[in-house]
Amino acid sequence: MADVSTIFSFVKKLANGVTDAMTAEVLRERINLINDQLDILRTAHEAAQKELADCKAKCNALENEVARYRETEQFVIKNGAAFKKDATGRYSDVPLCPRCHNPISGSGMLGIPMQCIPCHHVTNLHPSKVDSVVAELNKSLE
Repeated sequence: MADVSTIFSFVKKLANGVTDAMTAEVLRERINLINDQLDILRTAHEAAQKELADCKAKCNALENEVARYRETEQFVIKNGAAFKKDATGRYSDVPLCPRCHNPISGSGMLGIPMQCIPCHHVTNLHPSKVDSVVAELNKSLE
């Protein structure tokens, strides 16, 4: 009887060993599968990161383009001076330099056009004509 129990014990250990070996092989296969999936995810992540960077660059370029467009839409050049729309959507009565957008000034003397002090740009606009130019621009909005 001792021989039978020894045989059963041996068979049980052998079965456990085979089970352990099979379990280890299954685990190895699962680990390999997980590693393959991880590589696929890593590649997809890198592609998504690159696409995101490209989209961000494109978005920045478009935002800059819109800002430039809005700036050019804000100003109208008339008689060499720039006029900007105010918050109400009408043109301000303060003429600006078309180069640097600083307010321009005139001496009020007849025949002397307005000029920009910071950049020295001289316009064709005379101080006495500012009101009529602004009125004309605002009328064109109607």
